[in-house]
Amino acid sequence: MVFGVFSQKILEIPVIQDLGKTLSSSGNYISFCGRVALDQEGNIYIHDRDRGNILKFSPSGRFLGAVLPLGLRKKEVSSLKDFYLANDNLYVIDEGTKSLKVFDLNGKFKFLIKTHDTPGSVGVGPNGLIFVADYDPRRNALVSIYSSRGKFLGGFGMPFHTPDYSDQRKFYPLQRRITVRVSPSGEIGVLSNVLGIFRKYSTSYTLVFERKMEGPEVPQGSIEVYEDTLAVILAAADLAIDFRGRFIISLPSQFAYIYDPRGNFLGKMGIKTPEGFLSPLLMFLSGRKMGSGARNKLFLLDYGAVEGQL
Repeated sequence: MVFGVFSQKILEIPVIQDLGKTLSSSGNYISFCGRVALDQEGNIYIHDRDRGNILKFSPSGRFLGAVLPLGLRKKEVSSLKDFYLANDNLYVIDEGTKSLKVFDLNGKFKFLIKTHDTPGSVGVGPNGLIFVADYDPRRNALVSIYSSRGKFLGGFGMPFHTPDYSDQRKFYPLQRRITVRVSPSGEIGVLSNVLGIFRKYSTSYTLVFERKMEGPEVPQGSIEVYEDTLAVILAAADLAIDFRGRFIISLPSQFAYIYDPRGNFLGKMGIKTPEGFLSPLLMFLSGRKMGSGARNKLFLLDYGAVEGQL
């Protein structure tokens, strides 16, 4: 369904399955959830923040087990920050060891990438290349590139600059709040979650464009320093790139904004609930389906229905 508000198109993302209700009815309840992802068989992977693990469920909601081995050893995960599923692998950001660890879908360890600091995010290309948002001031590159087996290949992308964050106490954290994703054709999207600025890079890592998000729902991102602590307000929550190269950027409140492959604004989309629209927040695209972890609600969404109206 399309809603016209202030001459802007708002598209409702149909809910295929309320995963929270499905899991509760099967005796599984996740009180503090993160990202939701799907494999090719339709199995569901959910970041359970309370347990610090990824839980695996069948499409019907049957619990298949906790996936990751937890602990302080090399082949274990000490503090799960986020994960991404691609090529039948789980790419796991371990905040405790400041590294990216790769496991198969059953939790068998494959290899580790030791990063400069805790990665902001990870994206995987169609050829298996791994792109890690891991700003290292020595290389002055925003994104590091690794082979499908974890060999470092180089980096690209100038750090984000703005006078508001020239203070190193703010400048460095600004470069840590970055989301990187790769399109099916291998082009790379990079989002500053604080500034609400997104970039597109070509397959040869040259900058194609940079755009600033604008709209009444886009908050003013900020980084405030209080003695030894930081308070961060994000302008944008997450980035996904669909099968036609369109950028989907979720906001912390009601909507996600959609941009065409040239960076032109197309419209807004949201999950319609009795309380109003809800942003998909943490997103995962699997074909025309979207997994969404939104304000502790878990959904499987029909992105194809939205795509057909663009």
